[in-house]
Amino acid sequence: MKIALTPLLLLIFISAAAQQKRKTQPFILKGQCSDCKNKFIVMSFEDLNSKRYTDTIPLDTNGNFYLKTWKVKAPVEAAVEFAKNHTTGLNVAPGFNLTLTANECGMLAFQKTKKIAGIGAECNAYRFAADSIFCTSIEKMRNADIKSMSDSVMLTTFIEETRLYASVASAIFSKKTIGDRNFDFFRQVTGYELMFTKLSKLLFIIDWFSYDNEKTTRFLKDNFDYQVINNIFRNDYMLSSHYRTFMCIDYCNYLVDVDCKKDPGLCNNEFYVLEKINKEFKGLIKEYALHRKLRNMIGACASPNELEVKRKQLRPFIAGLISADLKRSLYNRLSEQEISLSTIKPGMPAPSFTLQSITGNMHSLADYKGKVVYLDVWASWCSPCRAETPKLKALYEKYKNDDRIVFLSIAVSDEIEKWEKAVEDDKPTWTQLFDKGNTIQQAYYANAIPKFILIDKQGNIVNPDAPRPSSGKEIEKLLKQEMEK
Repeated sequence: MKIALTPLLLLIFISAAAQQKRKTQPFILKGQCSDCKNKFIVMSFEDLNSKRYTDTIPLDTNGNFYLKTWKVKAPVEAAVEFAKNHTTGLNVAPGFNLTLTANECGMLAFQKTKKIAGIGAECNAYRFAADSIFCTSIEKMRNADIKSMSDSVMLTTFIEETRLYASVASAIFSKKTIGDRNFDFFRQVTGYELMFTKLSKLLFIIDWFSYDNEKTTRFLKDNFDYQVINNIFRNDYMLSSHYRTFMCIDYCNYLVDVDCKKDPGLCNNEFYVLEKINKEFKGLIKEYALHRKLRNMIGACASPNELEVKRKQLRPFIAGLISADLKRSLYNRLSEQEISLSTIKPGMPAPSFTLQSITGNMHSLADYKGKVVYLDVWASWCSPCRAETPKLKALYEKYKNDDRIVFLSIAVSDEIEKWEKAVEDDKPTWTQLFDKGNTIQQAYYANAIPKFILIDKQGNIVNPDAPRPSSGKEIEKLLKQEMEK
């Protein structure tokens, strides 16, 4: 697909927004998701000022849903989440009336069975075709041994895949002549998506094979349009959510890795990425990336003390933002985090729960009144969580015959099949529970995992951010103190 790298689409975006001021048209999304485990789906999108808009759409007993909203003011890339890891990208615009159907059983089945129709479906044709290609690629990669691939084989695989996506996009977007503003917008945004997806794959190869800085530069010049890299902070790229995500994750990691190869000590400085964005980034993406990183750092704070320390450390970076709205957003985030963390302070009653175990039995926190509870909040996809398992196993073995204490592990934001596979692989012998409705994650504010929580014999919180099993004597001392009370 030929990509015209011009600011034209900014004019289209602004014009479309102005048109909505003159005549408001709603966006409509309806359809059915069969076998959906949730009682609702969520549609969300983000504007260029990092403001997120969300609609929660209830499902009836047959999985039918209907949304009519005026929040969509201009063409934009949205996401519709049916379940964890069951999310579909959706191109939306005022006046679109879309019908979406899908089968929610399993991630690949979901992606393969979803269909789109109605006004605006032609603007989504590439998105759904690309997801189908993605499913095929995932299945191929499962059968391939990526660890044994050479860099040349991996590069060939990625390039062939990129060309396939580009050819599909070209075929779809060449069907309609210029004149439809929404179609033109998504044509251009798709071009940006293809471009930065390719660059992301190239950076993956660079990281996977640990290229040095000289080889990295040569590799990128040989396989990518280096002019794009030289002009990577263009404001019109901001229209693409893929570009924004790429810059905040892949490109930031790339820049930091380059410097860490020169000075390994930088790897221990969690704020270096903020310093790098301040120094290297330009234009709209600079403010956006800083805001996103700062917001994530605030959200990762697991205790009031940690939040207070982080508040002081992040203050200069927040003050350096130009946008008053972004500053206000971060100060609000600090206040929200403070309120949330204050709901699970030491001495307060631990939020109750009743969850199903891996064996099918139901377990309630109230069942363990009179015992000390060491709660492990984790997920199958969380590498640091699973890295704690051997130490947690050793800790459990030491106290498994002591009826004063119980160990509970609760999987959050996970898929049942993947959780079951992780339990099978890791072979923990203590109680394993599954947080089906994200009640634990919300009640205990476990947005950052692994998270360990210590609860006393009366059912009150001792420490909402307890030491990990890998802390050794630190956690053992705390457990013994509570057990002896």
